Amino acid sequence: MKLLRIPFLPLKLILESFEDYELYFLGFCSKRSSRIVQEIRKNAWRVLINVTRHTGRCLQLQNMNGKTIGMMLWTSYDTKDTLDLLPIDSENQSINYSYNGIDIECRISMHPTKGIPVIWCDNKHKNILPLAIHHSICQVFNLIDTIQIYVEFRELSDFPEINRVDNLREYGFFVDKAEDYEDFFEKVEITNYLQVSYPYKILNYYLRNTWDGCFWLTMNHLMNFNGKTVVNKRTRGINSYGVIDFLNNWMKGGNPNLEMMLIVETLSSNAFDASIIQKNFNFKPWDPKKRGSRFTYTALYPHASKTDILDCTNAMDLERKTDNKLATVKIEKESFIFFVWNDPFPNSVLNESDVRLGKDPRTGEEFHYYSYGKNQF
Repeated sequence: MKLLRIPFLPLKLILESFEDYELYFLGFCSKRSSRIVQEIRKNAWRVLINVTRHTGRCLQLQNMNGKTIGMMLWTSYDTKDTLDLLPIDSENQSINYSYNGIDIECRISMHPTKGIPVIWCDNKHKNILPLAIHHSICQVFNLIDTIQIYVEFRELSDFPEINRVDNLREYGFFVDKAEDYEDFFEKVEITNYLQVSYPYKILNYYLRNTWDGCFWLTMNHLMNFNGKTVVNKRTRGINSYGVIDFLNNWMKGGNPNLEMMLIVETLSSNAFDASIIQKNFNFKPWDPKKRGSRFTYTALYPHASKTDILDCTNAMDLERKTDNKLATVKIEKESFIFFVWNDPFPNSVLNESDVRLGKDPRTGEEFHYYSYGKNQF
């Protein structure tokens, strides 16, 4: 390949002008070209499979800052909504993939308006192809092979043929029957993160909900939750007595994987009464010998607060006898915050708060608020 004979510095200037899909196809050619692409595209982080009507069947490259860029589309020769995108000369543009021992012969064309490649395959491979491309992109850019999927449940016919997904975000278009949701989650295991917009019976995953009006979430859902982190805003089904039930359940060994739970901005102005909750437990004040003063924010999505939620110097602690785990409880009128100290003394660099300046759009009045985390999915 004559391009690679160019000295690295001028080659770097040339390749920095390439689109991501052009870098991918270059890196696809050989291990040497792949190493050069990795040197050029250091801020690439993860690959996202998008199965939504707005975006289409699209593979997106996610940068370190969380921003995603469409790399290529995939489809089959028999898919009705893309038949007019297959030009005659695409037969001369081919690429082959292999996934789990299955060889997939594909054709390539360019989308006329989106300006990215369209990868075509036989209909029998259309649900395997996105996984094959995903794996290939991860190899070319040297990325962790995390399976992340955006999906609308009305587009499930295009869902990749896989039974284990790391991160899944579902967009709020309801299916006709609740059983359809259950059938999906019986087949597909979500191992790390799930964002949903409907009250599934199956909420044993890493869950975040921030839509206004998530009033359907109850403490029963949360007591059956087997994931790591919950962030929920604007619920109306959780109160002081629900918190008591939750804490009793946790003290008995429930929620074994839980790291952090934020129930904030409830629709009731006096949802939580600290005095009622405190009567039921043997809370202890902060002991600097047992844990640090600040918790580490672990959710995959950013969160903003008027108060510094990570400051635990004045919070109450509970110790679980079954495994000696220590948890911190913070209660305000409209929020219940629960931290489990798997690492009693976390890295102080990771748990600092970012104080920002905001402005009320109605009054124009400026105010300070605390910001945590970044958009990772």
